[in-house]
Amino acid sequence: MSGLTFNPTGMDMHGNYGIVRFGEDSQKVVVFYIRSVENPAKSMQTGARHFDNIIHIKIHEPGERLNVVDRPVTDNDKDRFPIQWARFVQKKAQIPDGTPVDLLFPNNPAVADNLKAHGIYTIQQLSKLSANAIDTVGMGAQEWVNMANSYLKNASDGTAFLQLQAQMRSLEQTIKIKDDQ
Repeated sequence: MSGLTFNPTGMDMHGNYGIVRFGEDSQKVVVFYIRSVENPAKSMQTGARHFDNIIHIKIHEPGERLNVVDRPVTDNDKDRFPIQWARFVQKKAQIPDGTPVDLLFPNNPAVADNLKAHGIYTIQQLSKLSANAIDTVGMGAQEWVNMANSYLKNASDGTAFLQLQAQMRSLEQTIKIKDDQ
């Protein structure tokens, strides 16, 4: 394991123990939902099975199917994922912010739909897929990851170009004002 570095990005405390977090929370697939859970105490009292609605959270990396956290919600989860929690409370879709993956495949919407089925909703998520997620998504996934990285690189290059154009226009206006004076 020499040469590898593991940089924790945070720690979640659960009573007397903590869980160290690695990676960005902003690109994780996080879904709050209500699950029906049997209440053994009430079942014993009534003599019939009794169920309660309990809010759960499901957390996983985009494209990952084996490494999924699925458990009852804690107050820490609401603080850690405030955007998704607010969307759950408002009964809205709980997808991460970013550039929709549909923009990468305008002529092939089936690819975008297949990626969404794997929990990959944004180009930013697609660009950061793990090797396991690429394998899970299947044939073509590495090419799509490369396309996403290229798209994001070109988008950031385009931003710099637009900023340079704005600076040049501002400089031209300043020169024109000085010439007019």
